[in-house]
Order: sequence, then C-alpha cells, then structure tokens
Amino acid sequence: MKALPVLDYQQLIIDNKIGCLTVVIDRRMTGDFVMPDYRKGQDDLTWLMLMKRGHQAHGLNEILATYSEGNTDSISGNMFKAAKRQWFNYRKALGLGFFQSFFYFVQYAYYAIKKSGLK
Repeated sequence: MKALPVLDYQQLIIDNKIGCLTVVIDRRMTGDFVMPDYRKGQDDLTWLMLMKRGHQAHGLNEILATYSEGNTDSISGNMFKAAKRQWFNYRKALGLGFFQSFFYFVQYAYYAIKKSGLK
C-alpha cells in the first residue's frame, strides 16, 4: 500500500492508513497525550484524537516493516469483529451521533471490502 503524502482527520476516519508499527510522533508538535484505554482500536483512536486537534499525518513511501497476513485470531484479523469495533469507536469512543456514525461506517465498509479483494 502506498502512503499518502498527507492524511487528515476526514480521510482517516473512514479508512485508517496508519500502521502502529512504524509511527513516529513529534511530541513537540502534538504536546503530551495518552492512547485511549480500549483493548481494540486504541491506535486508530489515538491518530484520530491527534488529527482532530488539527494535526496531519505525513506518509513516507519506504518499507520500514512488514506485517504477516492471514491470522484471523489476531485482534484486527477478523473483518466482522473489526467492523463491530469500528462502529463502537464511532459511537462510544468518538461520541459521534447515529447518522454521522452511519455515514462514516458506510465509507469504512466500502474501503474495507475493497482492500480485502471481495467483490
């Protein structure tokens, strides 16, 4: 997957393109923060929290690490569990209303299906 040169809140809320393994954060720019205390999705929520403050992510098109694929027992490996987690994050963690959550969730589902190769 190619990294986008710049990624903002509106782009990230529908399709997380930031892998936790290779993130570098300049706390001089962001100030102090803590990752939300959720077992699942805390990295996504952290990026959203930082971007909601007006920060942007900047992509680097270099392979810095690789992930293994196909582990359905992992926290993020099951598409249905991931969808449920995403809905929870929209509604509870981010506090979005039903219709706003639905709007973002439909887009999230579209990109998730597109990435998975399902037609």
